[in-house]
Amino acid sequence: MSESHIFTIGRGAPFLPTLADALLDGRLVGDLGHDPLALAGVTLFLPTRRAARAFASLLGSRLGGAALLPRMIPLGEADEAELDLAAEPLLENGPDPLSAPMPPLERRLILARLVQAWAATVDRKLLPLDAEVPFLVPSSPADAVGLAADLERLMDALTVEGLPWSEIGSAVEAEYSRYFGLTLDFVRIAAEFWPGILDERGMSDPVSRARGLVLAEAKRLARERPADPVVVAGSTGSVPATTKLIAAVAGLPRGAVVLPGLDLDLDAAGWDAIETGTGEDREIAHGHPQAVLHRLLGRQGLNIARAAVVELGRPDPESAARAAMLSQALRPAETTDAWARLDPAERARKAAHGLAHLCVVEAADEREEALAAAIALRETLEVLGATAALVTPDRGLAARVAQELARWGIVAEDGAGVPLARSPAGRLARLAAELAADLLRRQGDAIPARLLALLAHPLVLLGMPRSDVVRGAAALEIGVLRGPAPRPGFDGIRQALAAERAGAPERQPRAKRRLKEIDWDLAAALLDKLDEAFAAFPGPGEGGDCNLVALAGRHRAACDRLTAAPEDAIETADASLNCLDALFDDLELTDPDLLPGRFDDYPAFFTALAAERMVPCAGAAPHPRLRVLGLLEARLLTADRIVLAGLDEGVWPMRATTDAFLNRPMRERVGLDPPERRIGQMAHDFVQGLGPRDAVITRAAKREGAPTVPSRLLQRVRAFAGEAPWGEAVARGRRFLGYVAAIDTLPPQPRLSQPKPRPDPALFPRSLSVTEVETLVRDPYSIFARHVLGLDPLDPLAAQPGASDRGSIVHDIFARFSARFPEGLPAFDVAVEYLDSVAYDAFAPIIDTYPELYAEWWPRYERMANAYLPWEVERRAGLKAVHPEIYGRWEIPMGRETFTLRARADRIERRADGGACIVDFKTGLPPSNREVFAGFSPQLTLEAAMLMAGAFKGFPKTATAPDLLYVYASGGRKAFTPMPVKTPRGETRGVPEIVEEHAERLRGLVARFMTGEAAYVSRPYPKYARAYGAYDHLARVLEWSLAGEGEA
Repeated sequence: MSESHIFTIGRGAPFLPTLADALLDGRLVGDLGHDPLALAGVTLFLPTRRAARAFASLLGSRLGGAALLPRMIPLGEADEAELDLAAEPLLENGPDPLSAPMPPLERRLILARLVQAWAATVDRKLLPLDAEVPFLVPSSPADAVGLAADLERLMDALTVEGLPWSEIGSAVEAEYSRYFGLTLDFVRIAAEFWPGILDERGMSDPVSRARGLVLAEAKRLARERPADPVVVAGSTGSVPATTKLIAAVAGLPRGAVVLPGLDLDLDAAGWDAIETGTGEDREIAHGHPQAVLHRLLGRQGLNIARAAVVELGRPDPESAARAAMLSQALRPAETTDAWARLDPAERARKAAHGLAHLCVVEAADEREEALAAAIALRETLEVLGATAALVTPDRGLAARVAQELARWGIVAEDGAGVPLARSPAGRLARLAAELAADLLRRQGDAIPARLLALLAHPLVLLGMPRSDVVRGAAALEIGVLRGPAPRPGFDGIRQALAAERAGAPERQPRAKRRLKEIDWDLAAALLDKLDEAFAAFPGPGEGGDCNLVALAGRHRAACDRLTAAPEDAIETADASLNCLDALFDDLELTDPDLLPGRFDDYPAFFTALAAERMVPCAGAAPHPRLRVLGLLEARLLTADRIVLAGLDEGVWPMRATTDAFLNRPMRERVGLDPPERRIGQMAHDFVQGLGPRDAVITRAAKREGAPTVPSRLLQRVRAFAGEAPWGEAVARGRRFLGYVAAIDTLPPQPRLSQPKPRPDPALFPRSLSVTEVETLVRDPYSIFARHVLGLDPLDPLAAQPGASDRGSIVHDIFARFSARFPEGLPAFDVAVEYLDSVAYDAFAPIIDTYPELYAEWWPRYERMANAYLPWEVERRAGLKAVHPEIYGRWEIPMGRETFTLRARADRIERRADGGACIVDFKTGLPPSNREVFAGFSPQLTLEAAMLMAGAFKGFPKTATAPDLLYVYASGGRKAFTPMPVKTPRGETRGVPEIVEEHAERLRGLVARFMTGEAAYVSRPYPKYARAYGAYDHLARVLEWSLAGEGEA
């Protein structure tokens, strides 16, 4: 056993294996002999439970046989059961800081209530503040919960540093902003009320209690000076209470302190520059990796010279060279002039050896970075027995890497877990809360999408087999929720379901006609189950103020009904459901009057709480040789290859942000450390992480589309090493980027050609409408998709009426008016009155359901109607009768078969002289005469041919071609504009010739498709193709057309 009680395990040496070897071979606390029970007398303090479990596994593998392991206590999670405090006077004397700790959730909600009360008093005061002043006053209970977390961190920082709340009063800041003046007032108030709140509940502050436990243990050890070995390993002493415990252990007869990664390579000038001066002149390089250890060894800690610290274990030469290089590269900025005094050859040698086997991956963005990191991890797993670990403070990046690993079927366990809000059960609970809020607001346009999202969740069973839920949800979507939104609430959806189920099949889209009785039954059963689940959530009368904590009970009941499995189902464990139950349990145990709000606030409030809970990774078994770790989880652990990801400013190290309640000068006056202290800890994690010989560093040039700056840690290493060695490390990293490019790059693919399917001619439809014939001319592929493949476009969810619906309303008004007066018009005032009554009836469904659309459409209609009646009066003078909405069928012989052309003309006028005119009302822009004559808009010309063939029932066959008239009824600046079809300039043919020509071209077109000669080409005439077709995605238009090149 060494005479010194202070040890360190050098950077590059594996910490826990070296610690285990030193403990077993007697270098740490003396010879334990061969007694298998000797280890049981050792007390070992480690930073985390993860480290304790890993160390226990290491000892077990080294001992081989049966043995009792040391008592291992995680410093950050110790309690009375793990510490020898049963006889400690501090615990025996009534109410004290070591009474039962306040549950974390209750603490957060109490502080959120205080924040809410403060916000109500300062909102008006903040109005005159300048734009650049931060506005962190909460506007909702969820914001209050978030700001309460900031207040917790401030309280915990004061407690950890051993500073009394009264110190807040010293942060007098008349020269600072008014905002921080207001926050300071609030913090003072909170400081006054918090002790009383704790006394009233007979509880202690959890952080204060944890600090008290550690201090009590330190006092016990100093007083009793036990003869059994006591070891503190892996702690940097960043917490003052831990520093006292470390000092107490160091003074024991068989006590030992093992520091992680103390820099013994840094020269004295560099070491002394970490902290200079005293009192107000003291300056600390908080961002230096050794800043915390420097303070621990200093006068306020162990008061021991760095040279007296004994190094346990020696890293291999390559790891030692890297540690020495990092020591020089990251030395205090004030002493970097020492680089110039180094021999150039020696400096180059240090850089070359330090960067050997180090790969630096400079990716273009976070997607490429994640894939490169995944490839680096995947490569290591190809080596038998080799282990790999990803270390990053960016949980989003960690999730991306885990997702990339999944492409090879590798499950990566994220040591930090997943926030409950992002877990399956958390998403289900959030969707349920959001649907309940929509139901309360009766927000009919939002309920269908929210309901389908909830039913699509794999955990939703509602007491039914999951397959029945999926089938019923599909029937509910197709049968009811696509198209106009039903009335809000489950009753409204149930009524719409009954109406659609009873509707005439011939009037329903094919997708609805395909639904079977069992589909409708399952949809109805789902609605009944959902109605039961949400019967009390929301409850009656909850449109106003309510208690958000009390709502959690009814929220839980709804979630339980949603996830209830059938009686005969086999239960499947889900860690996220257990975590959700724990959150609901905690909410149930808290004071139900803690947080007032409105029901609308509850979904965001619940999500804010769920984001704080972490779900341990569960599901498929993770790969045993792969770990994804945060910085805290990675401390003391090692692997054969380590990937350090996210080395950009703002990620690693994190951005130093101003406290929400105290700004930087105020924190300094109180005695709190600046935010840069966290940067120093992350720098220490960076150095420790580069200990393994095989290390990969990744960064991204852009994150979320914005350029990034390389981490200051990388910049310092690059500055010391020089461009040549650094370039070699980057070149080694390009190997992984090459793999990324190879994975993402497909071999050259031939350009897709325009689809031209030629199915069996028998599949060509034997009946089309005139509008479908226009589609057949412009885009035959759409006819193929609709009639041959049987695909119909689905309406959007909760679709609002659009331009086509407005056109239908206008057509209906004009048709009903003409049908009422087919042969002559009444007095003008009577006609006006009747037209108004028809319009009111037609717009009635829009007025109540879509008032915003009515406010836009009605004025347009009024402008249109003001022009329509005078036009109608003038036109009726030469007419014998008007036939509105007249239907026709024209059977055209095609050899041994017959083709039927269908049409419904808006209006056919019969003149007194025996002639006729076909009128088509267009609320959109009518086709030009050139389009009509070119044959791309043959609607009216084909209707004219049908009229001449006597195809319209109730209208006699005409011997001559009728006149053709479009009426542009937009209600805009040109409210009602007649546009007759006439010969365009430069054209010699007239309307009669075009009518005859279009009829012949129709016969030829149909014949080519019926014989299989013609192909169903997608958009054969781009100039005349519509901007967007319902089947363009199926035809992959953007992939083969010139228009798609701009989208690539």
